[in-house]
Amino acid sequence: MLSLSKLYVGWKFGAPGVTTQELQSLLEKDESGGKVILLDNRAEGEFSVSKLDGAANLPLRLASEEPEELKKQVFGDQAGDADSVKAVVCYCSVGYRSAIVTNR
Repeated sequence: MLSLSKLYVGWKFGAPGVTTQELQSLLEKDESGGKVILLDNRAEGEFSVSKLDGAANLPLRLASEEPEELKKQVFGDQAGDADSVKAVVCYCSVGYRSAIVTNR
């Protein structure tokens, strides 16, 4: 499992970023309202080796370029409940793949 302190965000690739401290705060406040979705954009093999607790895997190669389809991929059958989500945090090993998905 990856450590929050080792999580590298995609700010340098043009996507909004979040520090590990901000992410930890978001996750701690998650219990009080609004869901935080952790979306791992690494390949399936990388995800199977290590991941953050509670993360879902959506590899870049499978992430739709169509906004509505991507929304379905992220939220699944609960796409109508997207308003109850406080944040979707995409991550990968360096930040490049998660920045691409974030910018979609």
